[in-house]
Amino acid sequence: MGSTVWCVLVQGAPGCYTVNGVDLQDAAIVAAAMTGAATGFLWWNAAPARIFMGDTGSLALGGLFGALALVTNTAILLVIIGGLFVLETLSVIAQVISFRGFGRRVFRMSPIHHHFELAGWPEFTVIVRFWNPERGGAVVSGTFADERVVVIGAGVAGVAAADALAHEGASVVITEARPREQLGDLDALERLGVEVRAGGHDRSHLEGATLVVTSPGIPPSAEVRRWARERDLPVWGELELGARIVRVPYLAVTGTNGKTTTSGMIAACLRAGGLDAVACGNIGRPFPTAALEHHDALVVEASSFQLADQGSLHPRVSVLLNLAPDHLDWHGSFQAYLGAKRRIFARQTAVGDVHVGGRDDVLAASVSAEAPCRVVWFRSGDPGPDEVGYRDGTLLAMLNGPEELGRIDGERAGYRADAAAAAAAALVFGVEPPAVRNGLASFAPEPHRGESVAEADGVRFLDNSKATNVHAAIAAIDGVRDAVLIAGGRAKGQDLAPLATRAARLAGVVAVGESADVITQTFDGLVVVRRAGSIEEATATAFALAPRPGVVLLAPACASWDQFHDYRERGERFAAAARSIAGGVQLDG
Repeated sequence: MGSTVWCVLVQGAPGCYTVNGVDLQDAAIVAAAMTGAATGFLWWNAAPARIFMGDTGSLALGGLFGALALVTNTAILLVIIGGLFVLETLSVIAQVISFRGFGRRVFRMSPIHHHFELAGWPEFTVIVRFWNPERGGAVVSGTFADERVVVIGAGVAGVAAADALAHEGASVVITEARPREQLGDLDALERLGVEVRAGGHDRSHLEGATLVVTSPGIPPSAEVRRWARERDLPVWGELELGARIVRVPYLAVTGTNGKTTTSGMIAACLRAGGLDAVACGNIGRPFPTAALEHHDALVVEASSFQLADQGSLHPRVSVLLNLAPDHLDWHGSFQAYLGAKRRIFARQTAVGDVHVGGRDDVLAASVSAEAPCRVVWFRSGDPGPDEVGYRDGTLLAMLNGPEELGRIDGERAGYRADAAAAAAAALVFGVEPPAVRNGLASFAPEPHRGESVAEADGVRFLDNSKATNVHAAIAAIDGVRDAVLIAGGRAKGQDLAPLATRAARLAGVVAVGESADVITQTFDGLVVVRRAGSIEEATATAFALAPRPGVVLLAPACASWDQFHDYRERGERFAAAARSIAGGVQLDG
């Protein structure tokens, strides 16, 4: 509440402390004091509450709101920002008039939030859904109407950013390296007034710009970003834009591996708890798009690229799953990569925010320990206080007393750790344990994350095309025995040598893609190695090498961009080749 008043004061003041030439530093001090007092109250009012506020306190706060709005000439703006307070007051007025005048109640109880409690909404659902109009009012009070924004890149993230900015009133230009005919249908954007300049970036595209929004795939070293820096233009990423316009509470998930699975699990738990929640960000649905939709809560998957280009992300709950070298070609060094990951919790505070970290990953645990808020841990073993882990194969939370959350499938690499992290995040967000249990049970993982896609002559084909780094590939190998590994692609600056530590678990290796030479050298003398020119040839070669019974494992440890559009295409072609082999074996039999 105090923060809202501070927002009113600053937005209403051309010089922060002055309005229409009148010095309002005293009012600013009062607003700051109110912010501190309200922060202290909220800390002790969090469940289980130790202190409560009655009419005397709330009326005093309301009076201070009104007084500050009057002295700053922002009375109308206060009605917008404080829309929830207006709604609560109007519900009481309507209830009194209706009951005294007509003998009937409009609501089951007033103020209106009690009506929804009596209608069966859990307290947690009421709280979250009442946050949304309040945050929405605060966002509506600000606008991009005076901004001329240049969006770099017309991919999924760039198009979504341009669409969000146009709907928020900005003048938007997209600059894109590819020719116009390769960009697909952008008619809807152009009808919103977005100008698309394709066929190559040019300095002139930044003329008159007040802000630049970049797509995640555009590295800091790109020439067009250098031009923006030379002009001292602020450069935002997708997460920065989303954080500026989001109207609802959100969680954020990062790590080297497991982000998509964990984000999907958390969203499933929130939905099981009665909230309209979706996963967004790096998972496929852009954060700015989801931020402008009408959801109760969001789960934001955050890649290192996205985290590096933001400074405003402030999730109620942040999650760091694990850490290992990845994307070093983009970041330039492992330290820079770690610095980007740390930004997941950089704006969290000790008041109401929680970070979820993994005990089993030593490096990730050391980073999570730096979080400036409460830290809750997940682990693969028996959990201690404030931890979620496993006891006798059952997921167990030890946050507010022991809560069993069901048995979790352990076949897929990393799946049990992801489930523990998701459970911890959902519980500290406020979801009840039965809903967490139901959400995890109902969750179906995305494809290309270790599923069996075919079986032929006793050989199973496992598609883990999403294992695009060494850390993920090692986790996949650890889940099998006597497997033939298909590995290789674009290494992204990684050191592939650690793969050799898992040679004893393999019956053979088939090397593919740009890094085939490095893969061959890594396993030379340790296990049988073959090379293949295509994923189809690699699948057939691996099947011939595999023992019976055995496993062919696609866990490339590399990106797919050297031969494929993305990891999905690589996985789909592997699965098609495996099914073709299985069909041929069945026919031959």
